[in-house]
Amino acid sequence: KPLQQQQQQQQSPWEDVLSKVNKIVGKSSKSSASPSPSSSSSSSSLMLLSPQERRDLVLSRLNMTSSVEPRPFSIQPYSAIPSILGASLPAILRLGTGAFAEGYNIELGEKDSSKYTLLAIDGIDKQLVESSRLVRSRTATAATTNMEPLILYDREGSAACRLIREACSILSLTVMIRPCPEKGLQFASALRKNGQIDNLPILDDPNTGISGLSNKDDNSDDTAAVTMILNYLFKTYGNGELPWTMKLQDDHDIISNGAPLVVPSSLLLLFTKVSTWLAMASRLGSGSRYETSDPPPLPLTLWSYEGSPFCKIVTERLGSLELEYKVIYCPRGSPNRQALMDLTGNTTRTTS
Repeated sequence: KPLQQQQQQQQSPWEDVLSKVNKIVGKSSKSSASPSPSSSSSSSSLMLLSPQERRDLVLSRLNMTSSVEPRPFSIQPYSAIPSILGASLPAILRLGTGAFAEGYNIELGEKDSSKYTLLAIDGIDKQLVESSRLVRSRTATAATTNMEPLILYDREGSAACRLIREACSILSLTVMIRPCPEKGLQFASALRKNGQIDNLPILDDPNTGISGLSNKDDNSDDTAAVTMILNYLFKTYGNGELPWTMKLQDDHDIISNGAPLVVPSSLLLLFTKVSTWLAMASRLGSGSRYETSDPPPLPLTLWSYEGSPFCKIVTERLGSLELEYKVIYCPRGSPNRQALMDLTGNTTRTTS
């Protein structure tokens, strides 16, 4: 009995938030006094509030309210600058791979404040517009076929996992990330029991029925297995060709803009391997070591792209806490950037 009383007194932050939600939406005292609300009642209570009310409620509970509006490339407080600079190293070493959508294009268009723009030019009714013809065409098709998120078992500090995340970012895919940090108690634990913890990354695609595409195969080495996943993604959701910064095998002559590159292909393949390894080594395992957490009743949703140092420190934290989250990749030129602007009013915010 004393143990039961102690457990009732140790409410998680989410239970405290939900009790406030119940009071706001006019739930009965019996419902609001429940010490352990179910996931279904939790989600239904939260859904009765507007997105703004939900955000304000949770941030207030965590003492994280702020009147500062997000601004591109702005860092506050200044003490965070070293962390942001360190998180920039992977993108620099990988030459920005994952930061631009496949078929990236930039052009001068008519000024429209409701449309996402790279730069609005003062004095004239023009603005620089980023787009991706290939991704835009696939996104329109996906909208009519109710495409489901891919599922990726991932570890932030893994070079092989980074290549898969870069590919998903380039293709503007929506992916359910299931972090598997070292000594993790949820997804990592399940993989350990099945003897698959060393097989990361592991990809499932409910849209095609593909399941268990992994880093290791009985008949192939790590390089061949990762290449198989990359080829699958680009042939299924892209133009079928891997960017030269992602090639791990010399399957044919590497071509750029229709002309052979003057750099030997062997050096380009070496660049992919070395740059990916250095990119992850520079983070000293951030995001790969498990930290205890109190998972929310529903997965988080993160609008992000590989190559952003601001997004990098967030995904590393999610990885350490082993929190499942749905990432909507919105690299430069992606139609998802317009969707994010329609949702929040700008493209510098994340939602959960």
